[in-house]
Amino acid sequence: MKTLTTIVALVLLLASPALAIQANLSWTNPSDPSVTGINVQKATSAAGPFTTVNTAPLAPTVSTFSDPTITVGAQVCYQVVWVNALGASQPLGPGCGTPNAAQKGSGLTIIFQP
Repeated sequence: MKTLTTIVALVLLLASPALAIQANLSWTNPSDPSVTGINVQKATSAAGPFTTVNTAPLAPTVSTFSDPTITVGAQVCYQVVWVNALGASQPLGPGCGTPNAAQKGSGLTIIFQP
């Protein structure tokens, strides 16, 4: 599996209403035909520990994920891991952000790039 670098861009967008914040993640998948799924992992710091937030691996063609469970004022970090029959890749990320109550719009957006 191809090892990818950490995030290039972390963009905080505005959230409305103040407590209805979600994280919107996007990434580019590797062109590796052995990839069978994708896991999105979450933590409260870049050092982890990270836990998988999707209940089953996402399809290998999926390149976005939304998490409606983030809290205003609390840092959240994500990483993306590709899986195949041999195991998991090195994670892409982490990407972190802290939404605040003064923000209005669509939430926290994290864009991962190789």
